[in-house]
Amino acid sequence: MYWRSGRYAEAERFNGWALRVAEEVGDPKEADDLYFLKAQILHSTGRYAESVRLLEEILPRRQRRPANAETIQVQAALGHSYNLLGHHAEAEPLLRQAFELSQDSVGPAIRILTVSNLLYCLVCQGTAEGFLGEAEAALELGEYTITANLRLNLALAYSRLGRWDEAARHYRMLAEGAFDPNYSCIAWAKLASIGAERPEAAIDKAMELYLQAETPAARFIVLQSALSHGSPAQKSWALGELKRFDPAPLPWLFRGEYDELRARFLGSS
Repeated sequence: MYWRSGRYAEAERFNGWALRVAEEVGDPKEADDLYFLKAQILHSTGRYAESVRLLEEILPRRQRRPANAETIQVQAALGHSYNLLGHHAEAEPLLRQAFELSQDSVGPAIRILTVSNLLYCLVCQGTAEGFLGEAEAALELGEYTITANLRLNLALAYSRLGRWDEAARHYRMLAEGAFDPNYSCIAWAKLASIGAERPEAAIDKAMELYLQAETPAARFIVLQSALSHGSPAQKSWALGELKRFDPAPLPWLFRGEYDELRARFLGSS
C-alpha cells in the first residue's frame, strides 16, 4: 500500500522487515515475492540498475513454473526497468512476450500492466502511434491502481505526437483523481505546459504536491513546467530547485530534456 500510494521510504522500510522475516522462516517463494516488490520500489526511486539485477535473478526461477500472473509481472517489470535505463532493444521483446502471455488466463490488472509497459517502451522509441488503440481499449478493463499508470503513458504518448486535446483528457483525470501524488503532480505540471489549464494556477497545484512526489521524473517535470510557463516567483523557486536537482535517477526518456533545461537556465557549467 505504501508503494502504490507513492510513499517509497515507508514501503522500503516495511519491505526490508518482511524480507528478513521470510528469510528467517525459510520461505523462498515469499522471499521472491518480496524481492520483486523491492525491485519495484528501486525503480520507482530511480535505482534502475539495482532493480534490473534483482529482476534478472527472480525471472528464471519464475519461468520454471507454468506461465502465470506472477511470471508475467516479473517479465513486464524487468522490461520496464530496461526501458528506464534506455536499453530498449532488450526491453521490447520481453514486453511483447509479456503482453502476448497476458491475453490468456490472467486478470485484467495484469493485462493493463503489460499494455502500459509496452506502450512506454514504444513511446521511448517514437513508435507508439500504432499501439494507441490497443492502449485505449485496455482502459475499458477497469479501474485498478495500475490504470493510472496506463493513463499517464497514454497522455505522454499523445503529448509526444502533438495531440494535445487527447493528452489533456488523460492528464485531467489524473490531476483530479490519482491515488498516487506522483501522478497528480505530473498531471498538473503537464496541463500547464500544454496550455490546457491556466498555467500559473496549475503550477501552483503541482508545487503543492512537489514534496509528496518521490519519483525523480515527477519532480523534474514540475521544474520544467514552472521554468517554462510559471510566474516570476514560480520560476525563481524552480531555478533554486534545479540547482540542487540530482539528474542521476532520471529515466532515460528525460535525460536529454534535463540537459536542455539546465543549459537554458543555468548555462553550460
